[in-house]
Amino acid sequence: MSVLYENAYQVISLPIVDADGVTPIDASTFAEAEYRIKLTGTCTDVYSASLAGQLTVVGTNLQLIILENTLAITGTNGEYTHYLRTATSGGQLEAPVFDSTVDILPVCGIV
Repeated sequence: MSVLYENAYQVISLPIVDADGVTPIDASTFAEAEYRIKLTGTCTDVYSASLAGQLTVVGTNLQLIILENTLAITGTNGEYTHYLRTATSGGQLEAPVFDSTVDILPVCGIV
C-alpha cells in the first residue's frame, strides 16, 4: 500500500507477518495497534487510527477503514510517511511493522 486517495472511503487489509517475512501473526493477539500518516521527517500526524476505531481485526488481519472526507490532504514524492505499530498483551509497543512513504492522490468529485 503506497498510494491512498484524498477524501475517499477506503478499506485496506493489513496482514501482519513475523520477522521472517512469511509466517503470519494473528492480529487478534494484539492488545493495541496504531496506524499513522505523518509529514516525512517529523512526528506531526496528519491522520491516525487505532483499534476500536478505524482499525479493526477481521479474521487474522488488521483492517484499516479510512472514512470519506477524513483524509483531506494530498502529496507525493515522499512528502508523507505512514507506519503501523502493534502492542502485545503486555502493552509494549513493538517496532513499526512498516514505515514507508505514501502518496496521497487527489480525487475529483462527481458532478
